[in-house]
Amino acid sequence: MAFSLLERYQQTGELGVLQQSVSAFRQAIQVSGKWDPGRSALVSALSIALRALYEDTGDVAALHEAVTAGRWGLQAIRTDHPGYMNRVLNLGIALRELGEQTRDPNVVLEAVSLGRWAIGALPQHDPRRPGALVDLAAALRALHDLTDELPVLQEAVMVGRWTIQATPEHDPQRPAAFHRFGKNLETLFHRTGDLAVLGEAITVGRWAVQVTPSGDVHLADHLALLAGVLRAWFERTRELAALREAIQLLRAAASDQRRQDFNHAYFLMSLGSALVLLSEETGDVALLNEGVQQLRLAVAATPGDYWGYGTPWLPPRATTPSAASGWPVLASP
Repeated sequence: MAFSLLERYQQTGELGVLQQSVSAFRQAIQVSGKWDPGRSALVSALSIALRALYEDTGDVAALHEAVTAGRWGLQAIRTDHPGYMNRVLNLGIALRELGEQTRDPNVVLEAVSLGRWAIGALPQHDPRRPGALVDLAAALRALHDLTDELPVLQEAVMVGRWTIQATPEHDPQRPAAFHRFGKNLETLFHRTGDLAVLGEAITVGRWAVQVTPSGDVHLADHLALLAGVLRAWFERTRELAALREAIQLLRAAASDQRRQDFNHAYFLMSLGSALVLLSEETGDVALLNEGVQQLRLAVAATPGDYWGYGTPWLPPRATTPSAASGWPVLASP
């Protein structure tokens, strides 16, 4: 019954069904014998259900329990057990989420260690490999964000490249993989100032836009990512064409009326600040007025309880232009 309830939840997303499955798994574990061969499978499935409960409700206690159950379920079987790899992958996700929630780098490091082991053990053409690479890159990025260690970010970028290579051409997750890879490249550029890294981020951002269907709700996020790295290119090279393209992309992102979340306010803020920056470069007062209007719309669209509400929208201008020119254009993904 517990397994069928979990499967039903995975098909329907009904929270009540998920809660029932958690209760059913707990009851089944209580009545199972200590040496029952099916006990570890029940515990591992409970871990999956508890992690889903956390993701649906934000219940951190459920996430703590998911990690405890996941560890037990993994330790209860041999490494050559056919279900061992799936348990490693599921526990890694739960550990990364718990580490992010508690800001404990040691917990995230445990997730990274499991992810590294999984990539080393999975055959090249195993269908689980692309997902395992995604999870490892996410864990590495989370570890970087907690420790600020540059080699960890560089490893996340390397794993991102492997992810793109391993993801089938028509996989629906491919745009998201490009986006995550592009974000890591963007962060690496800001850490190192390496213009080649920024150029790669632009190329990857173009790929993300190219492979995303025009009506996809996440297209605006990909447009904004590409706009951000193009603006960074302008700030390093002073090439107005890059800034103008960034503005065009941000207009498209901000025009998506389905996005009534903070991201929509961010798109408006980015558009407004880019317009103000272009007006400073060109002396065009109309662009300045439009930029101010977009910034006002961004403030109006920002939730009052957002932690950054009231902070300045305009970042400082870049100082010394470089002599580089010709930002990267689209190549085949």
